[in-house]
Amino acid sequence: MEDDIAIVGMSCRFPGSCNDVEAFWELLRVGGDGIVSTDCRWGSDVPLPTNPTGGFVDDVDCFDAAFFSVPPKEAVKIDPQHRLLLELHWEALESACIPPHTLRGSDAG
Repeated sequence: MEDDIAIVGMSCRFPGSCNDVEAFWELLRVGGDGIVSTDCRWGSDVPLPTNPTGGFVDDVDCFDAAFFSVPPKEAVKIDPQHRLLLELHWEALESACIPPHTLRGSDAG
């Protein structure tokens, strides 16, 4: 079939300390949802609506700019979502045992 797709590697970040696929599957297995009180994020002394909750991804500030050859001054300007995207792509390639340089010029996405 022309439209066959193969998923050979996975990576993820989800609220609830799900910083890898195994932690995500475990969260699902136990019926968790990763939603926490905002007190853990901003403290209880910040005026917020009654019983505020949210899902927060951990370690978004731990980007390894040197690993991706990004100068430190430039790294602080990169959107945290873009930094996560770079990290997750790399982890998915590692999960699939695919050396990144082998994809140069290919139709991989």
